[in-house]
Amino acid sequence: DEAGHNKDIRAKIGAIENFDKFIVGSILKRFPDKDGVRMMVLPDHATPISVGTHVADPIPFAIYGSGVEADNIETYSEKAARSSKLSFPTGWQLMDYFMKGK
Repeated sequence: DEAGHNKDIRAKIGAIENFDKFIVGSILKRFPDKDGVRMMVLPDHATPISVGTHVADPIPFAIYGSGVEADNIETYSEKAARSSKLSFPTGWQLMDYFMKGK
């Protein structure tokens, strides 16, 4: 969040990469078999470096686990979130999709 406020692209990428490596990676190592496991990673709001403040834009999210179909998006960014065909207007709809996988 702070890297977005500071409009620092390198720090933002580094923060996401570190979170992926140290947090997400550690969790996934404990669940090498996807059966019966689901995990979702997402921010609580977008803070694009282009504006440096919180905005109501779509947020990127990643879902891992059994029954989850792959999307064609290969990057984790606000730009990718805007172009994804998988979009939810409300948080409860995203949670419903996450829980049911449909």
